[in-house]
Amino acid sequence: MKLAKRNTDLAMRDIMERVGHANYETTIGYTHRQTNAQEKAVNTLNNFIDKNQISFTALKSWSCKY
Repeated sequence: MKLAKRNTDLAMRDIMERVGHANYETTIGYTHRQTNAQEKAVNTLNNFIDKNQISFTALKSWSCKY
């Protein structure tokens, strides 16, 4: 699983479902444009994941009291 890159077109509802948010306001707080430093961090993590052949499986269940 790759971390999202800049300019990816995703529907807000898809993001909300994926992260488990019920409120649009909660999700929008996390979906701002990335700065160059943030993009560099994402690329570094993606490279680490690829180099170490790490794979992520889907969660079977998720809960959050917020």
